[in-house]
Amino acid sequence: MKINSYNNSTPTTSTKLIGSNSTGETFNFTLQSVFDLIYSGVLNVSPSVVTTNALTSATISSTNTYFTGTTGASFAITFPAANSNLNGIKYTVMSTAARATTTWISTGATFVGAPTALVANTPVCFQYNHSDLKWYISL
Repeated sequence: MKINSYNNSTPTTSTKLIGSNSTGETFNFTLQSVFDLIYSGVLNVSPSVVTTNALTSATISSTNTYFTGTTGASFAITFPAANSNLNGIKYTVMSTAARATTTWISTGATFVGAPTALVANTPVCFQYNHSDLKWYISL
């Protein structure tokens, strides 16, 4: 079937999906590769809510993580380690409470533009670029 200028067909695991990374480069992913990321736990699209009353550190396990609780002096947030399967992925973190000092950690990668503190109810988004092993602040 053709819709406007596009051919429409039933997708299979080899169907190509088009996406782009943080530098605007276009990538073609197979549907199977996206499923593999989701099922392996590398890409968890379910939002995560973490209570942080006595928490001084947390490991991100979801692309959307929301920290609740009282204001704390320091907080360390660990992102997934450098991995080519994460190229172009975005992770968003938000907290209901301010964190005066925030440390961003990712084994094998560094952060560019990361805030040194979390402002209450202000989301922070990072996008991973595997070619230079960096998490860039993003929208």
